[in-house]
Amino acid sequence: MSPRAKSGGLNAAGYSMNPIDPNAEWLEADGLGGFASGTVSGIRTRRYHAMLLTATKPPVGRMVLVNGFDAWVETARGTFAISSQRYGPDVVHPDGASRIESFEYEPWPRWRYRIDNNLTIEQELFVPKGESAVFVSWRLPPCHPERSKAESKDPAALPQSNSAGSLDFARDDCVIKLRVRAFLSDRDFHSTHHENGSFKFSADQSGERVTFQSYDGVPAVIVYSNGHYTHEPTWYRNFLYAEEQARGLDAAEDLASPGVFAFSLSEKPAVLMLAGEGHAITDIESIDARHARVRTIEQGRRNNFSTSLERSADAYLVKRAKAKPLSWLSVVWRLGARHVYRTAWALHRDRLSRRSARYLAAVGWRCLGRHVA
Repeated sequence: MSPRAKSGGLNAAGYSMNPIDPNAEWLEADGLGGFASGTVSGIRTRRYHAMLLTATKPPVGRMVLVNGFDAWVETARGTFAISSQRYGPDVVHPDGASRIESFEYEPWPRWRYRIDNNLTIEQELFVPKGESAVFVSWRLPPCHPERSKAESKDPAALPQSNSAGSLDFARDDCVIKLRVRAFLSDRDFHSTHHENGSFKFSADQSGERVTFQSYDGVPAVIVYSNGHYTHEPTWYRNFLYAEEQARGLDAAEDLASPGVFAFSLSEKPAVLMLAGEGHAITDIESIDARHARVRTIEQGRRNNFSTSLERSADAYLVKRAKAKPLSWLSVVWRLGARHVYRTAWALHRDRLSRRSARYLAAVGWRCLGRHVA
């Protein structure tokens, strides 16, 4: 996964984009034929850009389950978007992309949003190898107004974070709320989705888990979060995909959003896991523990690659699903079909041979008669 395909330079370490190219693209593959992908700006420009794209019959049968999301931060100073979408005819809203301060792509995509002089939000996402799932998390550095001064004098004197990742000095005037609204379609990855009456907005909630079964016959979307879910179903209409439009293809899409996930970033980092039912581990007791464990494992796996080229090549390795054992009836049918084919071909070949022999004999006799004469 590398965003260098378009343009934009890299820093000395090669992991951070400077300056930021908003149109550069990133990709996180799951090793099963599915992936998460998008642009640095967060604005989807292709129908293939998605947060959760699942190969239902690895590595084929690809379906876009979750296309993307809107996210915004609520503080005492106001509400600030940290996402952007493009709508037809060519309107970008909200203005979250303008707050991107930095982007890194190693070991996985990571953004830093500058809300104001005293507040930044860090967002990262990764796809674990061998699962159709994506983990997205948000966290904020300490929001104490004196942090920068104290850190420059004596970093050890700063208040320490507790085990949840929040700060001991967090106060009421430093409460930071995060809200995330996911966009679903459950469609074939080559097509586009449009508003219809068959989409099911219902949500099955159980603890940290929320399950969405949008259509019959497609994998359900299972979401785990350490926040609170509120059911607020609505349609978001007329998303515009610039790259599809440039190719002269259907570039407009409507997406469904069942509800909003709310988090308190001033208490602890926000974690969201999106997974395709039947294609990932979804029996989880604690999403915080699961996220920490999978993150450590995945980071260790990626660190084993010696170069970024090796890490990028790994994204193209796909594990196929195990073939189903053949029943005795299938075996008999296949052997019978093979026998019939071979018999038909043998008869056809013999018939051709007889015709060819008669033709060659006739030609030979004619040539011999001419020679004798």
